[in-house]
Amino acid sequence: MYVDLISDISNGSAYKPPNRKTLRQLVLARSGLAKLQLKDEVTSLIASGVKFGCGTDVWSSGDISLNGGAIYYINEDCRMQERIFMAEPFMHLTHTALNITNMTLAALRAAGFPEAKTSSAISSKVHDHAPNVVNGMNNLGSEDNHDLPGSGCYCHKLELSAKSFLGADGVKDVVKKSKGTANHFAHARGKNGLPRFRKIQEDNGFTPKNPQKGSATRWSGAYDQMEFNREFQVCIQLYDLENTSDDVYNKCKYDVEDWTMNEEACAVLAPIAFATKWAEGTNYATKCAYLPMTYALIDATEYDAPVVYNFKGTEPKLVAAALLTTPTRDARELMHRDLIDRFVAQVEGTSSEIDYWIALFLDPQFNHGKFTSERNVPAAKIAWGLEQLRALWAREYKPTPEVPDPAPATEAGANVQPPKKAKTTTSLFGLLAMTQSLAAPPPPVDDPAVEVDELEMYLARPQLTITENFNVLKWWRAHTGVYPHLVKMVRKRLACCSIH
Repeated sequence: MYVDLISDISNGSAYKPPNRKTLRQLVLARSGLAKLQLKDEVTSLIASGVKFGCGTDVWSSGDISLNGGAIYYINEDCRMQERIFMAEPFMHLTHTALNITNMTLAALRAAGFPEAKTSSAISSKVHDHAPNVVNGMNNLGSEDNHDLPGSGCYCHKLELSAKSFLGADGVKDVVKKSKGTANHFAHARGKNGLPRFRKIQEDNGFTPKNPQKGSATRWSGAYDQMEFNREFQVCIQLYDLENTSDDVYNKCKYDVEDWTMNEEACAVLAPIAFATKWAEGTNYATKCAYLPMTYALIDATEYDAPVVYNFKGTEPKLVAAALLTTPTRDARELMHRDLIDRFVAQVEGTSSEIDYWIALFLDPQFNHGKFTSERNVPAAKIAWGLEQLRALWAREYKPTPEVPDPAPATEAGANVQPPKKAKTTTSLFGLLAMTQSLAAPPPPVDDPAVEVDELEMYLARPQLTITENFNVLKWWRAHTGVYPHLVKMVRKRLACCSIH
């Protein structure tokens, strides 16, 4: 697109620097052409029965504020596709739920979604967790009385849970000192500043690295600062011994207990940081792992659960919860309760809960519903989720008797490999894999009363061992010939990510 734009600017000849008016006209022309192309694409896809996911956010920088949105769909080759359909300035409008709803609906209709049938073409949504955005997006399905599945951005929800830990008594004091240290190095120069600190790093065998700057809108800024302090603890302590005359900086220095709590906080928050980074993808179906990832985090933050110390350059180890300082342990319990409330209790009984369970079963790593202990998710709950899947299959995707099933390929012809033995590891995916042996047994799929079809054949196959780099869409692409009708459900139900 940029090459074409330069060509337009140059009018096919040698490049000429454009003036502002010419450039604006060309950008608007290109934008208008792109909108028409998107509308044609969406119209054609809807006519062929494709279902979309929809993600929105409010983007702000200085005085500029945009209502941004993207749609997602899975093509016939089982690859996630992303298209931006909206980047509308609010101009004089305020960020109310009604304005967000109206702007989003107008942009969707301009992109080719039918009037008053928006939700029939959109299978699920994901959005910012701010109340005005939540209420605005909840209105998308109201025009045809449809409860559109979806919820706040997974990463934003994790951020809110992490902030409950960072803001807890005791921990927040360490966070404040950590920010003070970072601010000191951001402004101090000369003898008692960043150059001296980098020299200390070099003298002690470290590759010089600047302290992390904080972020006003992301919890990870505080985590990155504390992780920097943990990594360069020796260097900071040596710097502290030299720098005793700066009263402002002296207030930010860690004492012995602060250093202990800093390391504990890094270990406690590491799984949250991992889950946040993992979820930041738009080319794969992260929705499948919403439940497994959530319960892995819930397990990892229980009051009596050991903490995994898995820092770069050190051997992983498990530290008993009883060895943690009281403020850290209490703060972790606060985060544990927040995770349960935000990711489980608030979703229970909604269409989103059904959506997450169906997505779970459509991942061959979880096709038996085995992803956590029965103490967390009883067998009855797994059976309920399976019931939702079977009902949807029978209602919308199972071939009717009048249309015979195409002869499915054999499992052997699909190059199916036996599940690998799970390795013991301290990574978050390793913890997920280890729970498979503790989980409820697989659902009964050998009942003679149940007709054997594509879905039952899929549910009967061995559950794959959980691996970090598994691509569920790639797996379905390789098994389209085995499950030609079930893959249609996959393309429609997984066409949305966990983040906006």
